[in-house]
Amino acid sequence: MIKYLSAWIRDYFGFSRTETRGLFFLLFLITVAIFGTIYIENTAFNSYQEKETDLKILDSLMREFEASIQQPVAQHENEEVPKTLFPFNPNASSFDTFRQLGISERLTNRILSYRNKGGRFYQAKDLLKIYDFPLHLYKQLEAYIDIPEQKMKVKSAVLAKNETLLDSEPKAEVPKDEKLYLDINHTDSLQLKQLKGIGTVLSARIVKYRDQLGGFHNFNQLKEVYHISDDALKTLEDHTFIKNDFETKKIKINELDFKSLLKHPYIDYELAKAIMNHRRIYGNFSSTEQLREVYYIKEELLVKLLPYIVI
Repeated sequence: MIKYLSAWIRDYFGFSRTETRGLFFLLFLITVAIFGTIYIENTAFNSYQEKETDLKILDSLMREFEASIQQPVAQHENEEVPKTLFPFNPNASSFDTFRQLGISERLTNRILSYRNKGGRFYQAKDLLKIYDFPLHLYKQLEAYIDIPEQKMKVKSAVLAKNETLLDSEPKAEVPKDEKLYLDINHTDSLQLKQLKGIGTVLSARIVKYRDQLGGFHNFNQLKEVYHISDDALKTLEDHTFIKNDFETKKIKINELDFKSLLKHPYIDYELAKAIMNHRRIYGNFSSTEQLREVYYIKEELLVKLLPYIVI
């Protein structure tokens, strides 16, 4: 029977004797695999007596694993629930004070870092400028935020007078000793030159860097202006201000091409390339939080860049 079947296969398919034997061997292996599977299912699995017990153990382990994942989340949420409410000044409060108010350690470090870099809070809602500060926590703390406003009152008292003076002609005749208070995000280089110690070259650099950034959102950014002295920084701190409602010029991170990204001072060649690669592989960013997934970007740089990003 096998002999006639082999002859028929060779004639019908044109196989050689070796190929025909290989076909029979393959059919034999398939048959063994099928019947072997049936045998295992009907004997070995049916003889397993501890299935129910092991399933209960597995369910118990899964519940413990899920609880271990959820516990840190609950602890983090509890950190942001104020334990004790009392008046505080965010410009002067210590680490312990912020923690007593229920502000998480992560947010507290961001606030202190913002202050150490020259940032200041001029009104209660400025706390929301801190990246990822929860709105519900701010609403609970808002009535207790106490910020002295003496310096802001002095600036407001002379602001109207200075705006009239600066709009008059000729601007070059404004005395260097005049107490000027300028909006650093809207003044021009001619007005900046009226400040003592701010010359033609430096005033042009300040305006150029401001426009490249998309505006200054804190005074610490003035330190990034090329070749600016400590004396010039002190003059700018005393005679310029940033409006509380100032909005920086945003860049559309999902739309700009490589060259356009490079134009922003905070984005160098490597970061621009990393952003483009991330968009190419994973698609557009759906939130600013996803920028943390870009392999080249560091937390410090991300905090600086976020005020200028829009999805």
